[in-house]
Amino acid sequence: GHRLQLDIYQVTVKDGTNNGQHSSGLDSTGGLNATKFEIRYALADWGKIWGNPTLYSEWIEAVQGADSWENKLLLCDDITNTWSWATNLVFQELLGDTRDRSHEWNSAISYDAIDEKLDVGFETNFAYVNNLIDPASSQRQHHWELSAGPSIRWYPVTHAHVILAEFIGLNKDAPESKTVAIFGWEF
Repeated sequence: GHRLQLDIYQVTVKDGTNNGQHSSGLDSTGGLNATKFEIRYALADWGKIWGNPTLYSEWIEAVQGADSWENKLLLCDDITNTWSWATNLVFQELLGDTRDRSHEWNSAISYDAIDEKLDVGFETNFAYVNNLIDPASSQRQHHWELSAGPSIRWYPVTHAHVILAEFIGLNKDAPESKTVAIFGWEF
């Protein structure tokens, strides 16, 4: 089947924290921040293995600051004809500067509100983040982040989708809020 996928993203980040510097090292002045190259490989055709496991690897080329790489195990499936779930295990590392590392567990559930036109859902993000604070001694600091919030996926035309998600920080180390907006086109 069609189990191999290549994606290319252009990323703009607008972040009001850290004096205009995004935690990933990306500039947040409103211009282009990064280009992402992603490859996914499904281990089997859809429905052949529980959770439809897919391996994911991504290179993030930053306009300013250090590049990073990310690896994921993606799992998702339908619960019923209208309900779906997904969960991802993630490792990401900044390849320079403080060599930030993040281990994440992201999960979501969604409801097909309008058949193949509109999905509504709820997402969570749980992350263990550590940064190198002293290169000489390899001393690192770490913290946990927990955030959650609603999401919407809209399919305005064939091959196109728009995703909007709003995450609210649920502990002191998580960002207070984070909005994600994605426009995708499938060829």
